[in-house]
Amino acid sequence: MATISKIPGFGDYGVYVDGVDFNHMTDAEWMEFGQLHLKTLVTIFRDTKCEPNTFKKLSQLWGAPPAVSFYRYCKKYNISVDKTLPVIQGWNKAWNQIQTVADESDQVAIGEAMAILEMPNVQRVTGKRHADGRRAGAFAEGELLWHSNESGQIVNTPGVMLLARENVVGTSTGFCITPNWYEEQTEAFRSELDEMVMLHDFVPGRMNPGLNDVQDALMKINFAPEPDELPLVIQSPAGIRGLHFPVHTVVGIRGMVQNEADRLIKYITDGILKEPHIYDHWYQQQSGDLLCFDNSITLHRRLGGVVERLALRTPSSFSNLLDHQYQPYYQSEFTQRYRDRIMDIRNVLNLQNQKPFKD
Repeated sequence: MATISKIPGFGDYGVYVDGVDFNHMTDAEWMEFGQLHLKTLVTIFRDTKCEPNTFKKLSQLWGAPPAVSFYRYCKKYNISVDKTLPVIQGWNKAWNQIQTVADESDQVAIGEAMAILEMPNVQRVTGKRHADGRRAGAFAEGELLWHSNESGQIVNTPGVMLLARENVVGTSTGFCITPNWYEEQTEAFRSELDEMVMLHDFVPGRMNPGLNDVQDALMKINFAPEPDELPLVIQSPAGIRGLHFPVHTVVGIRGMVQNEADRLIKYITDGILKEPHIYDHWYQQQSGDLLCFDNSITLHRRLGGVVERLALRTPSSFSNLLDHQYQPYYQSEFTQRYRDRIMDIRNVLNLQNQKPFKD
């Protein structure tokens, strides 16, 4: 029988789950854990003995990712998924077309992205290399500081799952949960935060100092391919308000001179990146821990060496856990931008039978 306990310091958020039999878990049981996870933001299943194929299946049950990088390539090279084919076949055909017409920089990034895949939608996070010398995983070198995935894009994946596979003892995966800090602020200051729009851009080395140039370019494509503006306060798929504040891509605040913006950014950074808003999960066994975490209002990081460490990572949209299309924004300018982008992704990628937005 599963035992659920609180992660220290996170208030109503963050739980450890022990004693789950992943080899005999039903789909319905996993969906129940999904509903729990939506409310807790960070859910750590310890010592699961979960295998990669099971890991992939579980992530898909909660909801496949929105494929924003694939969509971006389709838009850039004016390629649409063939709607006369089943979706997967259409995607494969479009992907083959992209690879034949992509420019040199995209060819390099695509090659790097392919090299770090364990299987479709599942990436390795490791410093290990292939026999030919290519890096076998993402974030292959250097430190991995606080970040959230696809942080500078209007559509980003709201959830991530990480499975420890080899040699993780002596390392940790850490989390910074922002809703508690947000709720601690005065009502007047929260009103100011609610209206703030942050300027985002990719800054090499800010997230992963010491990373090689090739993977740094891949990170730019995935995190902030071009400068953009996004609200500071958004809501998670469960409707929990917090900060979308990835410190590696935030470079300014709309309407604020840079020195004033820098002071406020530092104030927020100093407020959230400390206990009790952060917690580092130091692994106690070399493999088996399965970490599920929010990517909308939660940051994560890695501490410890990466050379022999291997983890598998896959994003999740949580779409199968909701009865509607997730809408992270409540500011009218951005709710419409988000709706328009989601509808364009559906059209370009031939995604059918998607759930509607709430009115």
